[in-house]
Amino acid sequence: MRLRRSRPLGWLFLLTLICQFLITVPRASALSGIYHNPYGNDELYATEQTERVPRDPMAGDTVYLNATTWPIEMGQSVWITWTKNGVNQTPIGAAWQYNSGNNSYWRITMGSFSRGDHIVYTVHADVNGSGQISTGPFSFRVTSWSHVTNVSSYTNNGTSVDITTGDSEGSFTPKVRIAFPTTDSFRLQLAPTGTGLNISGINSYSVANTSSTLTLSTTDLVLKVNKTPFRLAVYKGDGTTLITQQYDSTIFRNLGWASDGSTTVTKIEDHYLSPLGERFEGFGERYDYLNQRGHDVHNYVYNQYRDQGSTHRTYLSVPFFINSAGYGIYIPSTRYSIFNIGTYLNDMVGFTTDTGGALNSTFDYYFFTGTPKQIIDRYTSVTSRPQLPPKWAFGLWMSANEWNTQSEVLAEIANTNTYSIPHTVLVLEQWSDEATFYIWHGSTYTAKPGNQAHSYSDFTFPSGAAWSDPQSMVSTAHSNGIRVILWQIPVFKENFDTNPSTAPQQHLNDKSYAQSQGYVVDNGSGSPYRVPSGQWFGDSMVPDFTNSAATAWWMSKRAYLFDDIGIDGFKTDGSEAIFGRNVSFYDGRKGDEMHNAYPNSYTDAYNSYVASKTGGNGVIFSRAGTSGAQGTSIYWAGDQNSSFEAFQEAVRAGLSAGQSGIPYWAWDMAGFTGDFPSAELYLRSAAMATFSPIMQYHSEKANPSISEARTPWNVQARTGNTDVVPIFRMFANVRMNLLPYIYTEAKRSSETGVPMMRAMSIEFPDDPDAVVQDQQYMFGDQLLVAPVTTASATTRNVYIPAGEWYDFWNGGRFTGPGTKSYGVGSLASIPVYARPGAIIPLNLNADYELGGNISNNVDTYTNLTFRIYPHEQASYDYFDDAVGVDRTITSDTDWLNQTITVGVPAITTTTTLQVIASKPTSVTRNGSPLTSYSTLAGLKSASEGWYWDPALQATLVKLPASGSARTVVLNGVNKAAYEAEFATGVGTATNTDHPGYTGTGFVDNFESLGDGVTFDINADATGDYTLRFRYANATGSTATRTITIDGVNAGTISLPSLANWDTWGTATLSASLGQGTHTIRIGYDTGNAQAINLDNLELELTSISSAERFKYTSGNNYLIVEVLDDDLFHFELSALGPGPSTSEPIATTPQVAKTDYDGPSVLVQVGNTLETSEMRAEIDSSTLCVEMYDTTTTPDTLLHEICPYNLSNAWKGLSISKESIEHAYGLGQQFMMGGSADGDWVGRTRTAGGDYGNAMVYDTDNGPVGNLQIPVLFAVGPNNINYGLFYDNIYKQTWTLTGDPWTVESWGDQLRWYVMGGPDLPDLRADYLELTGRPPVPPKQALGLWVSEYSYDNWDEIDDRLDDLRASEFPVDGFVLDLKWFGGVTQGSDNTRMGTLDWDNTNFPNHATAISDYADDGLGIILIEESYIGKNLSEHSDMASRGYLVREGCSTCDPVYLTGNDWWGRGGMIDWTQDDAGDYWHDTKRQALIEDGVLGHWLDLGEPEMYDSGDWVAGVLPGKHNHADYHNIYNLKWLESVARGYNRNGVQQRPFMLSRSGAAGIQRFGTAVWSADIGSKLTALAAQQNAQMHMSMSGIDYYGSDVGGFRREMLDSDLDELYTQWYANSMWFDIPVRPHTDNVCNCNETAPDQIGHVASNLANTRQRYELTPYYYSLAHRAYLYGEPIVPPLVFYYQNDPNVREMGHEKLIGRDILVGIVAGEGERQRNMYLPAGDWIDYATNTRYTSTGQWFNNLPLYVNGVFRLPTFVRAGAILPKMYVDDKTMNTLGQRSDSSTRDELIARVYADSTASSFTLYEDDGSSIAYQSGAVRTTTISQQLSGGNATVTIGASSGTYAGAPSSRANVVELVTDNTQASAVTLNGSPLTQYTTKAAFDAASSGWYNAGGNLVIAKSSSLSVGSAKTFVFTLGQMPVSATFTCSNGTTVPGQSVYVVGNVPQLGNWSPASAVKLTPSAYPTWTGTISNLPPNTTIEWKCIKRNDSNYPDTADQWQGGSNNSFSTPGSGSAGTTSGGF
Repeated sequence: MRLRRSRPLGWLFLLTLICQFLITVPRASALSGIYHNPYGNDELYATEQTERVPRDPMAGDTVYLNATTWPIEMGQSVWITWTKNGVNQTPIGAAWQYNSGNNSYWRITMGSFSRGDHIVYTVHADVNGSGQISTGPFSFRVTSWSHVTNVSSYTNNGTSVDITTGDSEGSFTPKVRIAFPTTDSFRLQLAPTGTGLNISGINSYSVANTSSTLTLSTTDLVLKVNKTPFRLAVYKGDGTTLITQQYDSTIFRNLGWASDGSTTVTKIEDHYLSPLGERFEGFGERYDYLNQRGHDVHNYVYNQYRDQGSTHRTYLSVPFFINSAGYGIYIPSTRYSIFNIGTYLNDMVGFTTDTGGALNSTFDYYFFTGTPKQIIDRYTSVTSRPQLPPKWAFGLWMSANEWNTQSEVLAEIANTNTYSIPHTVLVLEQWSDEATFYIWHGSTYTAKPGNQAHSYSDFTFPSGAAWSDPQSMVSTAHSNGIRVILWQIPVFKENFDTNPSTAPQQHLNDKSYAQSQGYVVDNGSGSPYRVPSGQWFGDSMVPDFTNSAATAWWMSKRAYLFDDIGIDGFKTDGSEAIFGRNVSFYDGRKGDEMHNAYPNSYTDAYNSYVASKTGGNGVIFSRAGTSGAQGTSIYWAGDQNSSFEAFQEAVRAGLSAGQSGIPYWAWDMAGFTGDFPSAELYLRSAAMATFSPIMQYHSEKANPSISEARTPWNVQARTGNTDVVPIFRMFANVRMNLLPYIYTEAKRSSETGVPMMRAMSIEFPDDPDAVVQDQQYMFGDQLLVAPVTTASATTRNVYIPAGEWYDFWNGGRFTGPGTKSYGVGSLASIPVYARPGAIIPLNLNADYELGGNISNNVDTYTNLTFRIYPHEQASYDYFDDAVGVDRTITSDTDWLNQTITVGVPAITTTTTLQVIASKPTSVTRNGSPLTSYSTLAGLKSASEGWYWDPALQATLVKLPASGSARTVVLNGVNKAAYEAEFATGVGTATNTDHPGYTGTGFVDNFESLGDGVTFDINADATGDYTLRFRYANATGSTATRTITIDGVNAGTISLPSLANWDTWGTATLSASLGQGTHTIRIGYDTGNAQAINLDNLELELTSISSAERFKYTSGNNYLIVEVLDDDLFHFELSALGPGPSTSEPIATTPQVAKTDYDGPSVLVQVGNTLETSEMRAEIDSSTLCVEMYDTTTTPDTLLHEICPYNLSNAWKGLSISKESIEHAYGLGQQFMMGGSADGDWVGRTRTAGGDYGNAMVYDTDNGPVGNLQIPVLFAVGPNNINYGLFYDNIYKQTWTLTGDPWTVESWGDQLRWYVMGGPDLPDLRADYLELTGRPPVPPKQALGLWVSEYSYDNWDEIDDRLDDLRASEFPVDGFVLDLKWFGGVTQGSDNTRMGTLDWDNTNFPNHATAISDYADDGLGIILIEESYIGKNLSEHSDMASRGYLVREGCSTCDPVYLTGNDWWGRGGMIDWTQDDAGDYWHDTKRQALIEDGVLGHWLDLGEPEMYDSGDWVAGVLPGKHNHADYHNIYNLKWLESVARGYNRNGVQQRPFMLSRSGAAGIQRFGTAVWSADIGSKLTALAAQQNAQMHMSMSGIDYYGSDVGGFRREMLDSDLDELYTQWYANSMWFDIPVRPHTDNVCNCNETAPDQIGHVASNLANTRQRYELTPYYYSLAHRAYLYGEPIVPPLVFYYQNDPNVREMGHEKLIGRDILVGIVAGEGERQRNMYLPAGDWIDYATNTRYTSTGQWFNNLPLYVNGVFRLPTFVRAGAILPKMYVDDKTMNTLGQRSDSSTRDELIARVYADSTASSFTLYEDDGSSIAYQSGAVRTTTISQQLSGGNATVTIGASSGTYAGAPSSRANVVELVTDNTQASAVTLNGSPLTQYTTKAAFDAASSGWYNAGGNLVIAKSSSLSVGSAKTFVFTLGQMPVSATFTCSNGTTVPGQSVYVVGNVPQLGNWSPASAVKLTPSAYPTWTGTISNLPPNTTIEWKCIKRNDSNYPDTADQWQGGSNNSFSTPGSGSAGTTSGGF
């Protein structure tokens, strides 16, 4: 019989062990034996009292030795003698522990050891010093963990890549091999000793190598190996989307191994980073958890009898998991492994595998990527595709251990017919003799020799025996459609009790023969292995199925069961029997491998045999296995309790098994053992099993006094519940109904491995609410099943994913995502839902009943029916197993045109369609009408036609067999009606007492005030609908009902009286519905009348609209949501309800430029949830709070919740939950105190500058600076969590970003805001600029130097300043004229000339001529203007008469008269909110200046500075006329008037404006902002950079300052130093660069040739001008794409936490990184470089950064002050030629020569890169019409060659050159070129710069890591490819300075005439080393070749890089000439 044993508590098997292991000596005294077994049974979950602990010691472990002696005697001693590393050690005595039975137990504490220790010991015992006995010797080697370190080299093998690394312990030279089995997976193998690598893969990959990173790429994966130290990161094919990465080995090792360092490697492991929230599922059949995060998972097969969940044990263990981040890992090893899932470190997952101990052990794993389905597909393609069982296996199985006689079995077969319950499989367990396991119990026979097999004729079956004629019994089963499976166990049973009490002779013969032939597993010592006594079938031998001869012999004994009796397969139980590492198998594998693998060898052997005997039509049914097991068997969940807890564990077990590639799975329905199941447990289990892969029941007890069988008839009898049989019958019939669907899904599983019973995480991996469900699942593709797994349940909460799902039983519907409370009071109920668009093949009975009586015939279907749930376009591939082909059924739904089109394939049987929808007007097949039948009977008797089933709301279309495909069209259909009986009723009831209803009944008692029925419906599209209410009314009067939709009254319907209550009519109402869910209530409300019965609600879609606005109300408050794009939502919130309708867009302020959005690509409304493909808004309709989610992440990310804040107050706003946001940027310009460039907004409060917002604000650190309100916030969290928030409000605002939630407060009747989503900051900022407008390209000259002061008095002063600049060889682009150009500004006077735009002709005569002359000289003029007009000016009276001035308080009042702060005089101000006013002013005043040639306009005081808040303006918002309403857009409207004037008047010149105030959107008018009257303080300079960071993030690319500070009186440090630093910063960051100061006194210098370190100013100016093409290209990209010109580092490196608050470093574009300097005495600074290679812009020195700081970088380079600047490797910087003759950014030259060559500075890198150069005429708006030339320049370094291609130019513009020279400045990495080709032809090498400059083409090594090549003038229409062959050694020289005696803090340096020696600047000199003090030496590389170098020794202080020397070498300069390459030798000097 099949017996179960628990583990014995005592050690009763000790004597057996003694026989095997005892070592004895002649006995002295009474001691008989001693025993110690270091490894015990090697069992994971138990240890023996005589083991070593730990079994395999590691360094630091305390080692204990346990032993036992016997008998118990006084005076015993136990000790060990031992050696360590061959050296004898002091013996150690044992401590007595306890006595038990006849044994004493002892423990020896050995202590701990170190890595590499080799310990050998022997255990001794005696009594009173006599009779010593011993056992041993035993040994162990001590290991410890080591791990890979830095990468030293790699080898590309073509099909794999080997990476050599270091060993943290220095013992080995490890190698890591990576191969790609497919393009979306890789395999990693680690060989700690560097040998044994053997994996390979495809050759479709590439390898790229840099100094820091090795990159392996396929089309789908990019693996980046960080070299120092080794760390693998896995990216998607785009190379930027990180999937996962190994753990940071500086925190905890990743790839590691346990070794003694010389002889053994015992374990190998890897660790990956796993952010919290990631899920880990799979690992085999797991009963405890679906998600194993937070747990250790053991890969260990074990026979756990009951309680598998609480013990965390399993029969079926698989070393494979799926991670929710999109990857899976499989370890192809059957040895023990452990997975630490966030247990050691909560953000780390590790997996460790035993190796067996070989020194050359390797470890490998597969890494699969993709969706869970794709990962399972890949896994099963590697391990084995599931073997498809025969169709009969998918019916109902019956089994009971107690069926041990033929009479019982035949009775049970008869019962299946008696109770009409279809079964297809019978399993017999207690059929055999329980010895041989192949001979029938009770049969008589003559034993044969062990090498012979029996046939059926050898047996007789005596009368009264258990089995009278098994052959006949099996035949009877077959004739009843039932297949027969017999139980097996893989043992040679050893112990016998009562069944049988002694071993049969045949069994003894078989054992003897098997042992003699070596057919049994060996114990490692030449003897048979025996199952440990504590295990099931303990002490038994085990057949070795790795031996083919043994397998053939074993199976031959069972041949007659197939050949003579005709059985159909075996239940292959057990096999969890191998324990002990030394157990040996025929194929060479040991016990440590075979513990997990033996079940697979067992089932593989049986499966092959059954297949050979049945022609593939048999099965085996197993419980144990590991990876690959799916290829042989169906599996069941083992020996579970009969309890609801075990039921829940079974569901988890089935789901996790499916996730592990096991699709064909079952459990013992309602449990195997324990208490007999209740009727509730039984039927709940039966319901679940109906929708599981294999449905079977089984029970344990062999000979119960009362039957324990789980047959439905026995359960009914035992429980007394008479519902059991009928309910079970219904489920069994449903199982047969589902057979076509089940077998189709099973077939798919066999092809892909995707399970039939699949966890929600497989089907819905991106739904965070779905993935956590472990008690519901998808059964195949189409059905969601939620079994009832708790006792006494009357409701079951079911999570429904997105979409409208249909109740499989009754057609009720629920739209997800959401939770449905499902009534399960009946034991016949189980929630099952069909997904939207489902097509389900069914086998229905003659009456088309689901669950109606049907046969168990699996070969022929009664009614092959396809149930179709129409939704959009759907299809299903049905497996027609009769012919072995897939047949595709399609469904195409068009609700607008009321058609459903079904494509029916050729099928050779009659087929019926069940289409769930309203009744059609007609049905056609291939265009021909089909006959309509009014009854089902009519359809049944016809060969073809259709019938509408009102109960199911389904059209049955019957089609005859056909060899051709057919098209069936249902016309005049709508979605199936929503049944009233499934809706929510108040005061009503349901009934069935009037015929003619649809569904299952109707609603009655709908007759009193307050009664109502609420339908939850789903609109498939946004549009207009007709709502059809089907009702009955026989009251004699018209009834009325009120209809509300989503709580809003939608109207009243009339329901006229009908003939009688059996007559049904319809009442209709038209309504507009947004796509998604709605509630529709039909209510008996005040004013309604009469009783009705209500049947259903049908929706007819009459038109589709593109409406994308939704309104929510709560009291007087309302919220409108406008969905503009997939990643852009717009909101309006107000307390002034009811608010506008949703037919019009939400209003916007003038800040917004774009309102014509096309709408989202997808918009789904589900209740109060609006979801696009990228974002989701969840609205709380009571609070009007909005939660915004990013749905592109997994799981969806809650970005924030925005709620009303004091909404009923005048000062109101929004609260914004912080969630995971860490930093925030933008919000315009506000200077912070403290002199820091750093800081974001989190933790700060952004306050307004003045009472109404924008203002100039004074503080002691910064002076009077602008506070410019731009209400856009970019919020950033970890892992690219981010969003943009634009608050479209023009009032004063306060943003409080301290605490949580944040708040923004303002005035305004309505609060409007936009939320932007996207993958990163670049995407968000681009979205914001699309909304508010991208900046036009400024005039090219705006990028240059503009000199300004307050104020130039006349033309002569400007000319003097220009002459000085030109004399100092400064390029300059123009002058900015302050107030004196019109002059006459008089404080306190009505006669002031403030506001006139007429020239002061006394000081500025002939202005038109002067402007023209300046233009000819390459200079532009920008003029200041104001919006204030002196009262007595003619302009004032003119504008007042036209109503164009701001008025005092009403529309008819006088113009405002401003007298406060009257430094400018007194008068009025222009009302820019009137476009007519702006246009008039422009045309009459400004246009003449434009025509005179003025290049730009300086709009000053635009906050505005002076105003009266109550003054009246025309305004742009309805009903708003106070200045306070428009204060913050006053400047915007002014700027807009200028841009509009240019456009209106057809001016071709680009508008360019300089402003100190504004609002969001000013950038689109061509505006640059400066920071107002900033103080001359270094603290202000630093704060300016923080303001610039936020202005850049606010969309302002053109931003700057008054260089040197406007308020010179605030100076508190050295002016020259301040100016030098400020000017250097501005030359990188400001556009335009504008030195400006208050110089009314004519006592302050501002031009760069007059103040500061002039040489530095000149060098920084020329550097800026050189980069004009780069800046100008960035300006074009800002115009085209919204890319910033000067972004903060966080913009492109937002996941680098080091840069999140960094404002003291900035980027220019994305390629140049610059550090600001703003501090006294600064001579050096530290720089942070993000990860990657960066090159010093000044020295071309390469830095490789892992994201780190580089310290003490000099600020004076070659004698000039420069900001530390680095360029990203791979960057390409277009440049212009700049020298002492360069006049401006246009390239004009003082000698009238032309230098228009294209210069590209290329920073060579192995990663290909490119840059597009944009060029145009520099001044006109023609570029907006396409007059632009683009040239793409690309580079790649590969194989020692650097290739640079200047592509053919595209496009042209006025004045564009048709040909030009091309220069490539190639920056290398410590190498020179040996050759250069252009388009394949060699260029001439020149050895000196002079020779190169004189040539038209050629190249030369310039030194300093620079190679320069050039072409002659070539057509721009063709590509130019330069190929540099690199590898030549750069030039170096050794410098020696003798007699260099120094004092502390002083060193010896060399300085000379080349940049590498500082260009004679002591600050940039090169320090030597006192190699033989006082002689100093040093080798300097990258010197210019073929150059005469002059130099001297100097002594200099080491700190602060002084530009003076303490002592110069005397005499003449030292001199030498450099060679073309290599060393120049030693050159000497001295003191």
